[in-house]
Amino acid sequence: MSNGSRLWATSKPGLEHLLVTYDLQLRASQLASSKAR
Repeated sequence: MSNGSRLWATSKPGLEHLLVTYDLQLRASQLASSKAR
């Protein structure tokens, strides 16, 4: 189980990138919906 924390440490940047991408997509969709209105 000790390698689990190491795996988390290496996957953390990828997770943050995923969150940022999701945030950008969410904002883009909100912008598009407000324009459609």
